[in-house]
Amino acid sequence: MKTPIKQKYIGLESLSVEGSSFETGFGISKFVNLKMNEKLFKPALGVIMNTFGVEHKDRIKEKIFCSLKEKNKFLEFYCKSADVEAPRWIVGAPTLRIGNGIWSPHSNFYLGKIKDYKKIQTAIEFKSFCKKGFYDFSYDLWFTENKNQQNSTFRNDLEIMIVVDSNFKFPNKGKETSYNGMRVVYHEKKPGPNRQDKAGWEVSFIVPKDKPNFSFDILELVKFVSKILNKDFSRHYINSMDIIAEFAAKSEAKIELHKLDFDFLKKR
Repeated sequence: MKTPIKQKYIGLESLSVEGSSFETGFGISKFVNLKMNEKLFKPALGVIMNTFGVEHKDRIKEKIFCSLKEKNKFLEFYCKSADVEAPRWIVGAPTLRIGNGIWSPHSNFYLGKIKDYKKIQTAIEFKSFCKKGFYDFSYDLWFTENKNQQNSTFRNDLEIMIVVDSNFKFPNKGKETSYNGMRVVYHEKKPGPNRQDKAGWEVSFIVPKDKPNFSFDILELVKFVSKILNKDFSRHYINSMDIIAEFAAKSEAKIELHKLDFDFLKKR
């Protein structure tokens, strides 16, 4: 029997969500901006306290806890875990989302297709602090064949991660190359344990330690991925653009997000 997802809808207030068992919410942040064809918006943001890496019995505050809260000078990601049993190194990831989202919460905020845009520029500024254990701070971008794709992945879906900070060497699960000074690892994912998870492609760009705060064009990364995988993703939908703080067991970390900008420029 699945544990029901606890939802906390906070309208367009500043973000403040915490918990140990998939608590979700919506809100805005003064540190997150979205520009669409030169018009500036404060986008509706989805948030989830994702603790997928531990058993249901361990999803309690004493064993795992994460939060995402608006502070005076930054948006704070916080995560902490005890010595919990986990089948993989990641036990959880507080997640900030722009877009609809494959997994809950769904915002019905659609970003269109890759081919609709001439440029999708993004810039990020942050500071990270790790008291113990292992973590990474990353973009997690999902591109899908279907517009309203929810609660399932398919073979031709594409997940691009841009790891802007980590305190460990990101694992290579398949092949490896490089792009503009970034290490790139990629592989075709295997179907998951449930019928909804039919896999897809995962490509990770690992940013060098000396360039944590930077800007880049997401479409240029997609073009590079299309080249190395020999696949055309231009007609895929931009399902969601997540910012995640992944962490391991016996870890405690905090990330201060000072700026996150997205600049979408549509084709004329």
